[in-house]
Amino acid sequence: MRSAPAFHPLRGDDALTRYPFLAPGQPLRDAAEWRGALVGKALPGGTVTAAAFAELVDDLVARLAAMPHVDGLWYDIHGAMAVEGMDDAEAVLLARIREVLGPDVVVSTSMDLHGNVSRELAHLSDLITCYRMAPHEDYLDTRSAPSATCWTCCAPVRRGRSRRGCRCRCCWPASRPPPVSNPRRASTRRSRRSRRRPG
Repeated sequence: MRSAPAFHPLRGDDALTRYPFLAPGQPLRDAAEWRGALVGKALPGGTVTAAAFAELVDDLVARLAAMPHVDGLWYDIHGAMAVEGMDDAEAVLLARIREVLGPDVVVSTSMDLHGNVSRELAHLSDLITCYRMAPHEDYLDTRSAPSATCWTCCAPVRRGRSRRGCRCRCCWPASRPPPVSNPRRASTRRSRRSRRRPG
């Protein structure tokens, strides 16, 4: 059973150090005002205790609640976390986050190739993407893309426009890598067109 210290959590601005593309001086870091909340990573295997999950979730939610208004949230998860007495832990966590941030904050989710996209997780996210390669040689690209997309989708909100036109949900089945023909292409084009629409 996994306890909270097994995740080696980083809090506040220290959370940003986990991601090279958010290092000071990087284009994506300079494109927005990034605020770290909490990020953790544990070795795979084993169930997370209910107490550990509650401790980390309460910590994260409290940090988000203490922040000034945010336009978007990057939700970086594995997607297959097993928690004691819980079937869909990452959706439960995002629901708690939504309670604090509200429905209008753009949420961009990145996850592992074999993560689980439940109906609840999909409806709580505005964009979901996953690694395409095994081993995950594309993990940095996969993580940086939703961050950039979240920033792009937030632009209409920052300018005081309605968020209705900037829902950019793009989802690929996590059970297998995309074939060479890349059937996501049409969906990606539609997503890009929707982001260019005014309002």
